[in-house]
Amino acid sequence: MFRFLPAEVAEMEATAQQLTNSIFPSHEAIDALTAKFNAAPDRAGKVQVQSRQVLTWFHNHRYAPRIKEKKARRLAQLAPGETLLPAPKLRRGSSSSVLPSVQASSFSGLVSFTEPLPLTIIPSDNLRLDAYT
Repeated sequence: MFRFLPAEVAEMEATAQQLTNSIFPSHEAIDALTAKFNAAPDRAGKVQVQSRQVLTWFHNHRYAPRIKEKKARRLAQLAPGETLLPAPKLRRGSSSSVLPSVQASSFSGLVSFTEPLPLTIIPSDNLRLDAYT
């Protein structure tokens, strides 16, 4: 799995702080950072950095505070005792009727359990214990 080295992250953070008129660095600046990271001795023998990865880091760096703020607002809206759970993910080909007891509230991410899951009860007269002896 690819990870930026701490020195690379520090350099990208310094570059992000120097940006005044634009949101992201120019393509030339991103290409220069990519070439510099790949030429560094710490990167020798490791996965090479792609310019797209550097651009993605700047994108994530810009939007991470917004995501944290949004999550904090959601947590503040919870009533005492409620928990923020991820919304259930359905597999391809399944429908929402698979999980009838789960209802999403007014915003995504909060799931409330309103009724117990249905259980299948097998009557005892349908069991044949003699088949296992």
